[in-house]
Amino acid sequence: MLKLALLSLLWSPSNSFFISTKSNIRHTTTLQGKKDKKDKKLSGTGFGKSSNSKSTIKVRQTYGAKQAPKDPLIDVEGAMGDFFRSNEEWHPLFASIAVSDDVPAFDFIDEEKCGEEIVYNNDSPWKQLPHDPTGDEKEEGMAVIANVLDSWQQALTDIPVTGSLKEDVNDSHFLEEGRRILCLTRFQVLANRDFENLESSLEKHDTLFQTCWSEIVHLIKEDNLDSGSL
Repeated sequence: MLKLALLSLLWSPSNSFFISTKSNIRHTTTLQGKKDKKDKKLSGTGFGKSSNSKSTIKVRQTYGAKQAPKDPLIDVEGAMGDFFRSNEEWHPLFASIAVSDDVPAFDFIDEEKCGEEIVYNNDSPWKQLPHDPTGDEKEEGMAVIANVLDSWQQALTDIPVTGSLKEDVNDSHFLEEGRRILCLTRFQVLANRDFENLESSLEKHDTLFQTCWSEIVHLIKEDNLDSGSL
């Protein structure tokens, strides 16, 4: 649903525009030789765990995919209507990141909310979040991030190498997904005591929803090249 909501805000039928990755990483960058480029381990917390075992996760392809629902039976308009009607307090934020007034989402956003300034206070549903875990949750949060990065590194090294001198689909997969990991600049961790102590699944959903959309609007408004949030 998050992907569908983003698409409805960032795709304009008038100019077929969709948000750009704005990557300026040079394709001529020289890496290690093909055979050993996936074997070198980086030291330090995160990307520093050395293991001969295979990763418990797989790196799915996130580039080149069509921005459309995979299930043709999905009622896109009905799903968008339900989403925006159930999150009316978020309409100012949704309107602020829409690329134009002819995006599909505008059929469901309250016109009175359009143009409202995004204000951060105790009453706003969106929040200004730190770049990474802070305070009492810092140590626990950084340990979670380190484990995730180590698992991603192992998943990348698990992508098979054919030994051919010519780049193949596995090489492209390794480079493109590795590029996306390197562009991460912000980390939000919800696997902490405060989150786990929430009494209901609805409260947990609301916290996750708040974190995701607060990060999305931050990245869009900050508009920095090669940046991302996990």
